[in-house]
Amino acid sequence: MESAEHMNRLRWRCRRGMLELDVLLGEFLAHRYTALSATERSEFEAMLDEADQSLSSWFSGASIPPGNFQSIIKKILQVYE
Repeated sequence: MESAEHMNRLRWRCRRGMLELDVLLGEFLAHRYTALSATERSEFEAMLDEADQSLSSWFSGASIPPGNFQSIIKKILQVYE
């Protein structure tokens, strides 16, 4: 179980310069993050270090994410299928 402090930090890290990313990441964190494995949580948190432009490109399908992020991005996008 994640501490409230850790979840608050993640919520803050999900706040991006692009509204679309704010919604996508924030909703995933709020509704799906706790169901992730420890490895997937680490991938999600590492992905949050990436630039908004990269994230937007990966989520829109304009470019292919690096291998270490492909699985978590697929999980995030599945929420909206």
